[in-house]
This record gives sequence, structure tokens and C-alpha cells, in this order.
Amino acid sequence: MIIRSIEMNLSNSGWLALHTRPAAENLVKTSLLCKGYEVFCPEYPRRRSSPHRTEVVSRPLFPAYLFCRATVSVTEKIVSTPGVIRILGIGKTPCPVADHEIENIKTALDSGMAVHPWRYLPDDSIVCIMSGPLRGVVGTVVRCSSSQRVVVSVSLLQRSVAVTLDDNTEITVLSASHVAASGAQNAPARPFRKLI
Repeated sequence: MIIRSIEMNLSNSGWLALHTRPAAENLVKTSLLCKGYEVFCPEYPRRRSSPHRTEVVSRPLFPAYLFCRATVSVTEKIVSTPGVIRILGIGKTPCPVADHEIENIKTALDSGMAVHPWRYLPDDSIVCIMSGPLRGVVGTVVRCSSSQRVVVSVSLLQRSVAVTLDDNTEITVLSASHVAASGAQNAPARPFRKLI
């Protein structure tokens, strides 16, 4: 039953998670773009220090992984791309990444807030951001030192990303079933600072 529903979902295009060789993300991205595919390879800025200077470089948010929008009928063409090891899924059946998880990552990167990799957090207790540049993002709130962050996850990869929040961000606390059933947009907003 589960595999049948996955196959039905892949009849339309969806975001597939590709496992690549180490440090081959850009090679795979360029190759797939040249073939006409839509590719998402999220990166974040990271400081790199040397004895003479400090510079900011772009690093993959998910090392050795990227996302490609495609249908199940073209998976063989994708896997044959130099640098691609496999498409993630259940057994040999490719499994698409949920659209809202990709949108969470894109919104986080576009927000201008500090973004960096985080240990994987399953969606046990989730919130929806109701205001500011992260509006619409769904994730888990954590406190770290003096800052507070929302952690968004890609469950298929078992990887997460943390985004710094400010005290004026409004959120609402949701259950995972509530998000799946009705979406987060209709929930009442509350000030973030009062919930932590």
C-alpha cells in the first residue's frame, strides 16, 4: 500500500533527493541544469580562516545531497549523471521529498537570517512562523545560548537546518497532524517570546 502511493505521487514531477559523491554537488548540479532539469542545491555562507586572512565561502547545507525536480520515468537518466550515486527512496523505489520541506529550506535561505546545519530533529513538536521573513516556515523551536532558532527538517535525508529568530517573531504551536490536515496558514498567531 505504501509503495503504491509513492508510485502514484511520482507520476507527477516531484523533488527527488540525490546522493552524490563527496564534493560533487556542483558537478551534478551543472550537469543536470545542462540537461534541462530544475535543481536545488542549498548552500550557506561559512567563514574560513587562514594565517593571512579570513574569507566567507559557500558550503552545502546537506553535503553530498541535492534535489532535482523530475518524474519517475526519468530516474535512469538522472542516476547516469556523473557524480550521482543514487536517488533516495524506499528500497529501489524513489521517494519524493515533501514540497513543504523544500519550501521551508528555500524560505529560510531567502530570509536573510543566519542559517546553518543542525542535528536532525523529527517533527515531534512543531510551530509555524506567522510573521517576518520566515512567515510560513514550519519547524521545531530550540534555544541555544542567548539565541532562539527554528529547526526545519528534510525527513527523507534525516537532516535539519537551524534558522536564528528574533524576539518579535510571531509563531503558533501546531501538531504534526494539524499541519498535514489543514496547513499552518489558518492557525492563530502568538508572540514568539511568550511561548519559550
